[in-house]
Amino acid sequence: ERSLSVCSSSHKRVNDVLTEKEQIDALKSWWKENGTQVLFAGCLVAIVYFGYNWWKSNAETQLNNVSVLYEQYLQEMGLAASLPQPTDDQVKTVNFLTDQLVDEYGDSHYAFLASLNTAAFDVRRGEWEIALQRLGWAEQYAEAEADQLLVNYRIALLQAQLGETETALNMLDDSNEYFASIYAEARGDILLGAGRSTEALAEFESASSLAEETEVVRVAALNAKIDSLKNGPQAVVGNQAGEGE
Repeated sequence: ERSLSVCSSSHKRVNDVLTEKEQIDALKSWWKENGTQVLFAGCLVAIVYFGYNWWKSNAETQLNNVSVLYEQYLQEMGLAASLPQPTDDQVKTVNFLTDQLVDEYGDSHYAFLASLNTAAFDVRRGEWEIALQRLGWAEQYAEAEADQLLVNYRIALLQAQLGETETALNMLDDSNEYFASIYAEARGDILLGAGRSTEALAEFESASSLAEETEVVRVAALNAKIDSLKNGPQAVVGNQAGEGE
């Protein structure tokens, strides 16, 4: 019996060894077939992980840099815009900072805002063509609908100043409900400037009816334009005198 027990025990150990060897051989075979994919997957996970952390760190640095630059731009723009006639150096500084924001951070909203502000600054100084170029860039990079409509509005007003009346009116032909009144008033101003007072009156009346109830001052200005076109300059003077009592 003891001999049988020893033999049985020995046979079990042999089976265990064979089983382990078979497992090792199977593992080697599996690794040979799949090892490359496993290593690739591991490398990919590492790349994604470290890449994301690098991108996050870089994005934070970029955001900090552009916000600092925009702050500097606002300071210089504020100084230049506060003067009746900014100096040549101030104009160069504003242009330089605007171009830097556009060139280095063109996909940021800071660059978009700087382009709009500097375009208005250019218009004030009579640099209409330069302003139109800046607004053209802003139009390409405007993402939100409100930004697109705002840029379109400013380009249209500038086109009207340059004598392109029909182009300007066509640009203001469509809007959403929030800009509908503003666009109608702009069409009225452009038509009035072109001597088309009857059409202008219709646009001003439309703008007044579409305006928000909270736009008290703007509605009053629109009504003044309407009264002026309906009754002549004397009606506006009379209304203003009556409001002051």
